[in-house]
Amino acid sequence: MIVHIFPQPKLIYHTESPFSGEISVCEFMGERLLKVNSYTQSSYPLKEDWGRYNKRYWGRVAREAKELLKRESPEVLILGFAGGTLGHLFQRENPKVKITGVDIDPEMIKLGGDYFFFQKINNLDLIVRDAAKWVGNNLDKKFDIIVLDVFKGGNFTIDFSRELLMNLKSINRGKVIINQVFPKRENLREAIDKLKKVFDNVNAIEVPPGNILLVCL
Repeated sequence: MIVHIFPQPKLIYHTESPFSGEISVCEFMGERLLKVNSYTQSSYPLKEDWGRYNKRYWGRVAREAKELLKRESPEVLILGFAGGTLGHLFQRENPKVKITGVDIDPEMIKLGGDYFFFQKINNLDLIVRDAAKWVGNNLDKKFDIIVLDVFKGGNFTIDFSRELLMNLKSINRGKVIINQVFPKRENLREAIDKLKKVFDNVNAIEVPPGNILLVCL
């Protein structure tokens, strides 16, 4: 008889949050993972081998942002910052990037600092606030890249309201990249229709296993 022994995640930290639910930090296959209700929200490569993300969600967003990150001092807004994987990737593209990260859950920001090396991200401004409300109160600002990746307790919580979309367009001077999972194709079509009423160009990109990036210009 052959017994196969498969590696198991090593639990580092576990807590409960009124915003997100069950949160855990674990290490598995060379990565430190931030999980919410068993869904991976963020990852950090323990050997700094960032190339492992090239074909995953974070790497695809970084490729979409690459040209705009070549600007001298690009300004980036990440709504749903969590453990900051995108922040690290963006800084690797341009060390002068200025990043504003917004997350509604203070526990996420705390864990990011404790376990996901926020101190390595220069020019990082972290804000604990509801993403839509923060955008609505900061319409005087401008960003070269805006990433909307709002995820709460295992569910994506973007409502695609016209007010939110108009506000995002108002502060955008490059691209708005929205990460979403759609249970049905008609949900995707409805979202694209709403986006096209606000943005001139909308492109949907599938990222396995189930993410959809909506890139808006």
